[in-house]
Amino acid sequence: MGAFRRELLLTILFCTVLTACIVGCISVFTADRILKNTSEENLQLRCQATGLQINTTLGSIQRAVDLSYQEARHALNGHTDMLQDEALLAQHAKTMRDVLLRQAEYTPGCVAAYIRYAPELTTKSGVFLVRDANGRFADTPLTPIDYYPPEDIEHIGWFSLPRLKRAATWLPPYNNKNMDKDLVSYVIPLYVNETFIGVVGMDISFTYFETMVNDLSIYTSGYAFLMQGHRVMFHRDFPLYTDIHKFTANGTNLEEAFSTAKETSHRIGEYNYNGEKKIFTATRLINGMDIYICAPQNEIYADSQKLLAQITVIIICAILFVSLFANYVITRLLNWAVTDPLTGMPNRARFLHTFKALHKQQEDYTLFLMDLDNFKQVNDTYGHNIGDKALCRVAAAIREIIPAPQFAARWGGDEFISLLPRTDAASKLETLRRSIATYKDPSYGQITTSIGAVPIHQGLSLTELTRLADAALCQSKQRSRNFVTFLEN
Repeated sequence: MGAFRRELLLTILFCTVLTACIVGCISVFTADRILKNTSEENLQLRCQATGLQINTTLGSIQRAVDLSYQEARHALNGHTDMLQDEALLAQHAKTMRDVLLRQAEYTPGCVAAYIRYAPELTTKSGVFLVRDANGRFADTPLTPIDYYPPEDIEHIGWFSLPRLKRAATWLPPYNNKNMDKDLVSYVIPLYVNETFIGVVGMDISFTYFETMVNDLSIYTSGYAFLMQGHRVMFHRDFPLYTDIHKFTANGTNLEEAFSTAKETSHRIGEYNYNGEKKIFTATRLINGMDIYICAPQNEIYADSQKLLAQITVIIICAILFVSLFANYVITRLLNWAVTDPLTGMPNRARFLHTFKALHKQQEDYTLFLMDLDNFKQVNDTYGHNIGDKALCRVAAAIREIIPAPQFAARWGGDEFISLLPRTDAASKLETLRRSIATYKDPSYGQITTSIGAVPIHQGLSLTELTRLADAALCQSKQRSRNFVTFLEN
């Protein structure tokens, strides 16, 4: 029965473990995807929040320049005659100085505010306020615009580009040679009746944005950087204006990775750099730059990996629990199925299974069959409750004389059957007979048993063996009962 139990248990456990593994794998895969998506979404939200913070600063700069522009148009009041009078233009510049000073003082990161008139109108008038070392704005001599070609972005890009575009313009970060500073500029061209008057604008120290980006804390070793197209505007590892096309790492073109991410709806991607896989996301700023946030993959997914490990442990514990519970249930069910409920001894089904399991060793055993003498009288005289008590007493004696791993079972009614090693079968059966016969119970007095035994020979079925044992049992009863008979077959 042990082998049967093991087979059943292994079958159930296999099905249980297989089901748990399938469900566990699906759960782990689903959880992994959800957790990774959540981690990536958190990274995106961080990037968007940073972008919003920078855009707020950029928006305040735009509003300051736009207010100055509106004041400039209002002061002109549509009078084209002012364009031919340098004195009137000078007066207009004086009015705008107060406006520009007021706006510049309240604009974060501002290093210069200006209105410059077209050189074909005047070379004398205009305002260029620059923040000095003390943080105050002071007038600075005007740059001779007509001295430089229009394409000279480093000197007069702030003037030529807005004029060329005929629209408000954010200049990409650049090094202003006249001021020797890295700047970003926002400039609005000023027109009256389709006549170009000049530009109104502000220069913002790019260091202001670098500090804002560099101070971001992204996991443990992550960081943020700024790009304009494929050019690096700020990066902790690359210098300003670096062309990202020139950098590859582990065969991965960084520009390709960034471009691919831009084409996706969620603007997130990955790349290898210095042997480390990184996850990045980006968002567009209102000045045309992109802010990127990146961090090592193992840091971004650290929480998800930790949770996955916990889920895996829970699944394993669940499998172990189910296995133990299944073992407990199977054991209880099998014991119930193969145990006599009255005496607690193995039943006929258990004996049949055991007999089959011993088919290779049967010749080493003796089979005996016994029943109680005059048991019907006990039931008739004292009742079935007392009869059951007598059966339990006999069962206890059998278990005492024939302990495990030797085997005995209730065959049915008042009959018991057992397999005993041939070497000591005779002595044990005689001891069993005497133990039962010498016991006196207050309820029913003394009871005896008759026993028939037969050595097991190969080729004989259990039916034939029990028939022979029953024949020996009959001989014991014919010998006045309370007797053991061995029948040699």
